[in-house]
Amino acid sequence: MTYRLLSHDHASQSHHRVQTSNEIKRDIFLEANRETRRENRISGCLAGNSTETVVYLSSGVKQSVGNFGRFLSISLLIIDNTKGTQTDVRNRPVAGFSLRFKQRTRHIEY
Repeated sequence: MTYRLLSHDHASQSHHRVQTSNEIKRDIFLEANRETRRENRISGCLAGNSTETVVYLSSGVKQSVGNFGRFLSISLLIIDNTKGTQTDVRNRPVAGFSLRFKQRTRHIEY
């Protein structure tokens, strides 16, 4: 689920007859993320620590300008279904950047 907090367009530019937008967008989001690892068998025997399912509830903010974006979220562990000895799973912060590749649009003027 995403909610738009702000959308503001700073002076759009036109280069070679192609419009580019410098619109600033700020969103907040809430999402559920699941990670599952299936069982591994070695010579027909089930590996003792090969199966797990974890579910996180993540909330955060996203900001984008043109083709660039960034995000920050906090993920809270809500389901931890692991078998055997596994890495200790905890709440986690996640941050990142994004770059959107978009197809050039040609505008024909008469």
